[in-house]
Amino acid sequence: MHRALRLAEIESEEGVNSTFFILLRCEFYSIFEKAIKERVHKILSLGNEVALHFDITYYPEHTLKKNLKNHLEYEASVLENEFGTEIKSFSFHNTTELTKKFTDPTYGRLLNTGSDFFMDKYSYCSDSNGYWKFKRLNDVLERDDIQYLQVLTHPVWWVKSPMLPRERVLRAAEGRTKDVMKAYDLLLDNHGKVNVGKKSKD
Repeated sequence: MHRALRLAEIESEEGVNSTFFILLRCEFYSIFEKAIKERVHKILSLGNEVALHFDITYYPEHTLKKNLKNHLEYEASVLENEFGTEIKSFSFHNTTELTKKFTDPTYGRLLNTGSDFFMDKYSYCSDSNGYWKFKRLNDVLERDDIQYLQVLTHPVWWVKSPMLPRERVLRAAEGRTKDVMKAYDLLLDNHGKVNVGKKSKD
C-alpha cells in the first residue's frame, strides 16, 4: 500500500485517476492497520476510486454464483465501513480456470472487471507476478488498432531502481517487519519497560 500511495501521487501530478483494488484477505498488508488505513484514505483524497480485489480461495463453497455474490457483498461492505466510500466493482485475485467461469457483468451490486463485456471489448495488459502478461505496456500503447484498453498494474513492482520481482516482494516484507518491530520497541519505551533481547544497535 505504500507503493500504491506513491503511484497515486505521481498519477495525481499527471492529472490521472485510477481504481485501486484492495485485498481484504492479504498476507502483505491489513486494511485494519493504522498506517495502511491512512494511505487508503490519502489515495481516495486524490480523486481515485477504491474497489474490491477478491480472493476466491478463502471460500470452500465458492463454486456457486449465489455464494459468490454473498461473499463479494460481505467483503465490499467491510471496505465501505472502513473507508466510508461506495465499492462499485471487483476483480479476482490470481485468475484461475475457476474464476474465468464467472463472466457475468455483475454479481450482486458489483461490476465484474473480468466479465465477457470487458474481456471482449477491451484489450488487456497486466504486470501480474512481476511480468507483463501478453505484451509490454509500451508496445501496447504504441499500437494504432486498440480503441479500448484495460491496464492492470501492481504497485509493488514499481520502484525507483530496477529490481528483480522477488527482490521487490522481499523488500516490502522486510519493510513490514521493521515497522512492526519499531512499533513494539516504541510501545515498551513509552511504558518505561525493559526491552529484553533488544540489542543497542537495533
